[in-house]
Amino acid sequence: MQMMDLEYNGLKAYQRLHCGRISEEEWQQRFLASKAALNIALASKNVPVAMAQIFTRLYTLRNQIIHGGATYNSQVNREQLKDACNLQNK
Repeated sequence: MQMMDLEYNGLKAYQRLHCGRISEEEWQQRFLASKAALNIALASKNVPVAMAQIFTRLYTLRNQIIHGGATYNSQVNREQLKDACNLQNK
């Protein structure tokens, strides 16, 4: 459950960063903690936690596309969008 809290806080921090509510440094710290939690889940073969984090990230990307955070000709999240498309095509 702690890893899920880290992931939620990481995504919430990303939204707060773009709204100007937290600093870039604070967002980086939360993102790195979330990334470390995902790596721990993968290394320990904790599939449910790893998949939950991956799908949470895909859901966030989906929200950015649908709600305008990553729109046509935008440079926001292009690399993540390519990865998500490749994942869905497999």
